[in-house]
Amino acid sequence: MALIQAWASMKSFKPVDGPSDPLPPSGGRNVETDFRGETRSNATHASATDPDAKLYRKGAVMEAKLAFLGHALMENRYGLIVDACLTQASGHAERVAALAMIEPHADRPVAVTLAPTRDTMRPTS
Repeated sequence: MALIQAWASMKSFKPVDGPSDPLPPSGGRNVETDFRGETRSNATHASATDPDAKLYRKGAVMEAKLAFLGHALMENRYGLIVDACLTQASGHAERVAALAMIEPHADRPVAVTLAPTRDTMRPTS
């Protein structure tokens, strides 16, 4: 999984139920903005310039960014990429993308191994 940063800036991440196009005070279109102390989430905010981009953080100590997730399906022998896709950033995107990419190869009589992610390491039975 790779975190692909969206072209949208954090300044475009505005409240969903807020004013549609507030006039900036003075200083033009690109006014300095202070986000300290402001709680923002995908449930309450959306990007005005890229509505498909979601606020996502890759780790507990990393900063949250407007991003997408990139996924690659690799063959085991030579490490070649067989399939790739881009999804919206969410907690289940990696699992959904893995199932969608492996489905065309599932009817073959050979074994298919899916590697678990670090956050979902569970023993298989």
